[in-house]
Amino acid sequence: MTRFRILLFAGFVAYSATLLLIEWKTSQNYVRNFFTDIQGPVQFYAVNTTLSVFLLWSAALILGVCIVVAGTMPGFERRRRFYLAQALVFAYLGLDDRFMLHEWVGEQLNTQDHYLLIAVGAFNVLAIAFLADREAFAGLPGRFFALAVGFSTVMLVIDAKFPGEMVLRLSLEDLSKTWGALFFFLFAWERMLGDIAKLRVSS
Repeated sequence: MTRFRILLFAGFVAYSATLLLIEWKTSQNYVRNFFTDIQGPVQFYAVNTTLSVFLLWSAALILGVCIVVAGTMPGFERRRRFYLAQALVFAYLGLDDRFMLHEWVGEQLNTQDHYLLIAVGAFNVLAIAFLADREAFAGLPGRFFALAVGFSTVMLVIDAKFPGEMVLRLSLEDLSKTWGALFFFLFAWERMLGDIAKLRVSS
């Protein structure tokens, strides 16, 4: 844990120094691009993306707790690697949602942007196949995960196949994304509660 704190503080020092250097080398107006508040023409501007990103990053954080808990339990090394893979996926999805990474990659490669999200999904299928055990998806966590995958699939289908100007298309796509994020969060939450309960019994 000491190493984690050192890396965390080192990262924040590097981050702060980079932004200070940017303003020093450019101007306040330029660095404001990195510090600006998320604001728009209406109250609660970008609320859905904010909620989705919050849920995905929260899921990644909770799985970080699961990694720590699993590290104290014998025979859970494979489960720890599974949690790590899921935490990385959820952290990336949050980044992608906040900074529109798959849209940017699609523009750079001149291809359909949803292919990157499909690639992330394929990676997660492999991670589940090689790292997950049955208990990881037993009961409520498994049902939440299945619902998350279902809503995420609906989002991808709408993004890839539905006409761009279709009535309710945007709301259905983005709300599917947010419901998927909610169920990923609940999956992580239930896994954390289950592992903590098992730790208490074993101790």
